[in-house]
Amino acid sequence: ITKQIKTYSHELIDIKEGTMYPILYKLLDENYISSYEKVIERKVRVYYHIEEKGKEKSASFIQSCRASEYVFQGF
Repeated sequence: ITKQIKTYSHELIDIKEGTMYPILYKLLDENYISSYEKVIERKVRVYYHIEEKGKEKSASFIQSCRASEYVFQGF
């Protein structure tokens, strides 16, 4: 996940794994995402899925960021 964030942000955002896991656990606790485990070549892989509640929260956050951007453009 951290590699994808770094890639998609054109290396503007570099989140370390030690930061990512507490965020993931909080999102899981608040039911914004779900996860399941799968064993591949004797390694346990964890897959995450964004839930409808998480999509709604994400859309709200993006809208909030856009509103902030609009305000700051006036400065």
